[in-house]
Amino acid sequence: MRPSIYTFAVKVIVIRGGDYVPRKGENIYKRKDGRWEGRYIKSRNDKKAVYGYVYAKTYSEVKKKLNSKRAEIFLEESNSLKISLKDASFLNISNLWLISIKSSVKESTWIKYRNTLNIQILPRIGMKNISVIDYETIFRMCNEMLQPKGCTNEGLTSKTVSDALTIVKAIIKYADRMKFITDRTALDVSVKLTTSKLRVVIVSLARAGIPIGILLKRYLQNKYDICINHYAISIIRGRGIDKNAVNYILERHNPKMIQFVDGWIGKGAILTQLREALKDYPELDSEIAVVSDPANLTRLCGTHEDILIPSACLNATVTGLISRTFLREDIIGEHEFHGAAYYSELSEEDLSEQFLNYIERYFNYTVSTKTTHMDQSFNGMDVVKKIAFEYLVDDINYIKPGIGEATRVLLRRIPWKIIVNPDYSDTEELNHVYQLAEEKGIPCEISKVWMGKYKVCGIIKKIADV
Repeated sequence: MRPSIYTFAVKVIVIRGGDYVPRKGENIYKRKDGRWEGRYIKSRNDKKAVYGYVYAKTYSEVKKKLNSKRAEIFLEESNSLKISLKDASFLNISNLWLISIKSSVKESTWIKYRNTLNIQILPRIGMKNISVIDYETIFRMCNEMLQPKGCTNEGLTSKTVSDALTIVKAIIKYADRMKFITDRTALDVSVKLTTSKLRVVIVSLARAGIPIGILLKRYLQNKYDICINHYAISIIRGRGIDKNAVNYILERHNPKMIQFVDGWIGKGAILTQLREALKDYPELDSEIAVVSDPANLTRLCGTHEDILIPSACLNATVTGLISRTFLREDIIGEHEFHGAAYYSELSEEDLSEQFLNYIERYFNYTVSTKTTHMDQSFNGMDVVKKIAFEYLVDDINYIKPGIGEATRVLLRRIPWKIIVNPDYSDTEELNHVYQLAEEKGIPCEISKVWMGKYKVCGIIKKIADV
């Protein structure tokens, strides 16, 4: 396999031709000039991180400088949160502990700790003074978490309770180091691990479905405490799905537990491709889950409204720096997974983790599940065919309905024109479309045909006219 090509399935394998691969979570990189660079968060402005930088000739030197800077910032933050022995509640101590570890763990790990505290631990022992939290307190907390309850009559899994217990113990040890009065008998509590009963498998369609799949996994694990495996799989229009990858997944998982996920549905071409491909796998459900489905083709969507999914225009910078997938016989063997290029030259612009973590901050674990209404009177392909007829477009693949697809046409393709749903011509959601069209000299006009839920549509110029 050639450098800069990776394969899909359980994990991504990247071959970078000998380049240094940074340690995850350290924010330490080797610069092109040969020096090492370390990045740290020195402050936040309206929740946006403001970064500081340190430099050195060697990795070990820059790591020492980075740790020193992070220690300085922690001391400044902790000094602003001085807690008296009287006010040493578990809640207050846990806030100090979160600050103390923030620079030493990955942001996703830190968010997981914070969510576990807020959802599982603090409602039970948050207001107790750290000095009275003993073996009996923690034992009762763990036992309560394991007890069956709710409509499923099931408690949390032993793995989740054990993870929560690990956090509690870490906070008690931290309090002890900070000279608060603690009862170290609390550290003797343990939870016997048992096997999780439910294993859900999310299969994202690469690449738009990848960040959505990761966010779904994080949300479901935090809210429902279920074990989730996540895969990314290639599906290419005109070539089909990666059967080697499908077979790989089926060899390891119950097909009834598999759910396909994508970012959005444009006119439904990929969904049609998926349903056609899965005729060879009748044990798999071809119903796809997406964030936005203005085409009105699936029940499993966040909304049928036409909204802009950020990854539609940010592309590789929020999807792990990978290209769209491809299948070339000169690169991909008969029994290998489909491939994709890895854009190593964009490593400094990679915002994948920040993108996911930012969205995760706004997860609402209290919302109830509701079924989205599907209007059976139309679907996206009907609208596209009417547009093709009215605007004399021979190939419907040149028609890209929806805000995300229209934006991609203006950014990546050679547009012919942009047509707008008159019901949404004044919405601020289309401001960037109008601006891009003006910059490129592309005409925008009110659509001559009814556009359903689509707010805008981009039409690509015929190659013969270019």
